Amino acid sequence: MNWNPYRVSEVERVLRERGLWLARSRGQNYLVEREIALRIVSFVPADVPVLEVGCGLGSLTVLLPPRKVYALEVDHGVFSLVSELVVHPAIHLIEGDFLQFDVASLGEERLFFLSNLPYSISGEAVRRFIEEAVFEEGVVMVQKEFYDRMMAPVGGKNYGVFSVLIQTFLEVEKLFFVPRGCFFPVPSVDSVVIRMRKKSLVMGKSKEEFATLQKDFRNFLFEGFGSKRKTLLNNLRR
Repeated sequence: MNWNPYRVSEVERVLRERGLWLARSRGQNYLVEREIALRIVSFVPADVPVLEVGCGLGSLTVLLPPRKVYALEVDHGVFSLVSELVVHPAIHLIEGDFLQFDVASLGEERLFFLSNLPYSISGEAVRRFIEEAVFEEGVVMVQKEFYDRMMAPVGGKNYGVFSVLIQTFLEVEKLFFVPRGCFFPVPSVDSVVIRMRKKSLVMGKSKEEFATLQKDFRNFLFEGFGSKRKTLLNNLRR
C-alpha cells in the first residue's frame, strides 16, 4: 500500500485525473496532516473491529491495520478511487450511507466508531451511534461549533434538545484541537477531536433494551420540546 494521502499535490493529482470535485457542502474536507492522523488513531483500541464512517481518501484508514476495519464511503467516485489506492487484507471498503447502512450485516458483536464527521450529518450520525447497541465507544472529529452544541451548559445559548440527548447518554471527552489548515480543501472552521463513551447501562437492562430506551427518550425530547414557543403539554398534543 504505497498511497500517501497526506501529500496535497498527490491528492490533487489523483482527483484531477478522475475528474472528481470535492464538495464542501458535503463535508469533503480531507485530513492531510499525518501527525494529526496518527494522534487520532492512537486512541483507537487494537482489539475491537473498527467502523470508519466516511473514509474519504484514507488518511485514517491506512494507519488502522492490523486492526480489522470496515471503511464506509458514500461518494461513489471517491469510493472507486480509494478502493484502488487503499488495499490491505484487514481493510474492508464498503460503499454506503451510514445513516441508512445495516450495521448488523457486518456480523460483529462490538464495533469501535471512528469518523471525521461532516457537519451536515453530525447530529444524525451521533444519534445513530447512541441507538446502535454494537457501539460502546468512538473517536470522532467534529466542527468546533458542533462540539459547543453537544456540551452546552444548561441555559446557555447553544443548549437545546440535542445537548440534553448527548449529556444524558454519553460521556464526551475533548481530546485535542485541530486547526483548519490541516485539511484539503481548507474549511472555514476549526475542528475538535472527541472521545464518546456510552454511559453505564441502567436498571440492569440489556444493550438492546437500553438502545430502545435511548430512542424512545429522543423521540420524547423532540415531541415535548421541539417547539420552543409552545408549552410541554401543547407540544405533546401535536
